[in-house]
Amino acid sequence: MEQLIQERLADLNNLKFIKNLKFIKNLEFTKKINEIKLLLISKTTNKNFLFAGLITLFGLVIRLINISNPTSYIFDETYYIKDAKHLITNGAEEGFFVHPELGKLIIGLPMRIGGLDNTFCWRLSAAIFGTICIALTIAAAKKMLNSWIFANFAGFLMCIDGVGIVLSRVSLLDIFVTTFVLSAFIFLLYNKPIGLGIFCGLALSVKWSALWFIIVFVIYYFLVNRQTIFQHFNANKLINLKKNIIQKNFLKPLGQLSLLPILIYIFSWLPYLIYRPELQNENIFARLYKLIDFHKQIYNFHANLASTHGYQSAAWQWIPMTRPTAMYYNGADSGGKVSEIISLGNLFIWWGGGIALFFLIFSWLNRNLRTRIELKRISLLLFSVAAGILPWLILYKRITFQFYSIIILPFIIISFVLVLHYLLSLPDGENINTRKAMAWLSIIAIIALAISIYFYPVWAGLPITYEHWKNIIFFREWI
Repeated sequence: MEQLIQERLADLNNLKFIKNLKFIKNLEFTKKINEIKLLLISKTTNKNFLFAGLITLFGLVIRLINISNPTSYIFDETYYIKDAKHLITNGAEEGFFVHPELGKLIIGLPMRIGGLDNTFCWRLSAAIFGTICIALTIAAAKKMLNSWIFANFAGFLMCIDGVGIVLSRVSLLDIFVTTFVLSAFIFLLYNKPIGLGIFCGLALSVKWSALWFIIVFVIYYFLVNRQTIFQHFNANKLINLKKNIIQKNFLKPLGQLSLLPILIYIFSWLPYLIYRPELQNENIFARLYKLIDFHKQIYNFHANLASTHGYQSAAWQWIPMTRPTAMYYNGADSGGKVSEIISLGNLFIWWGGGIALFFLIFSWLNRNLRTRIELKRISLLLFSVAAGILPWLILYKRITFQFYSIIILPFIIISFVLVLHYLLSLPDGENINTRKAMAWLSIIAIIALAISIYFYPVWAGLPITYEHWKNIIFFREWI
């Protein structure tokens, strides 16, 4: 469709008889030409928005199916839902907890309306945020690739992936931090430091693991904008610098990317500072001191967590999907059915994304490929994936789980789609045959969808026969 419109626009611009007509300078005629162009573009844009909306709506539906079951806590819901109940009833969490309060407050908002024991409300926030991630993936891919076809394809992959589906159906914190990190990523692509700063602060207020993405995004922002920031230093040799130029190009974004996230993070701890029972008779300085001491305890917990778990998974195992997290299992019921919820990704998407990452690393090192796939895009994607993996490999010796990988899923998918975009644009690396691209993307989408349909029962906890379950969980390491 996009190629057809471009051809029609070219026809309008290149018709030979128009060049020979004396009234070409007539303003009304020129307006008519521009109106036709805008109409063609508008119709296509509306269709693309419609497709994006349908993909997002489909994602919401498959995230809500059977979401109320099981009626018991799934995995770490036993911590986060209980903490959410305390937050919305007492204003603050009780006892010791190891993550900031914003994520649990988000979990608790539907429970405030629908009831503390309503299992649908327990998981509704996760489903909503998981659905938002689909739309954000489309937006990020559209900005990076400037193609609605590939952007909607990226959103479709995000829609049907197992890790994304499972983490949108259980009340853990990871889907919330992923949504905020992806939002910050989009503001980074649009070079908007205030939005970047706000969502970095929100992400950090859910889980500290967002810190590594904040570091990558902030460094990337200043590297990309270094020419704008320092051009006046170079041009004027520090002699005729204007104060407003320095403030606009350097000091203002520096404040937005440093002070703003810090203020949002501190603000997220207001429930602790105001409603924590043991702080009621303390002044503001004593409360802040207790908050700092509480942070020390949280850090010591994460730094010294030496326990083991049957489903623990090292970060290098996440993309190969060798040890997914089994979050729930119910043995054969009276009808001989079993049900399981396991954070097992769509193998076609994850393994294809892993191959794409190797291709991008090779492209990053190869000058010839770097000229065809913009270096900035490659660098941002690779370092975003690294921010979600390397700290767990290098800095931490604690237990980790495969579902932590949800935060890198959007970047893996966009990397996958970026490589497909490049391959389908060969031999020149620029022009794409729309029909050819649609054909290939349709084939890939059908394969990925078939795999998702096959695995969906163990993503949604649907009752299936034991034989069916064994056919799905075909690797011993997944049991």
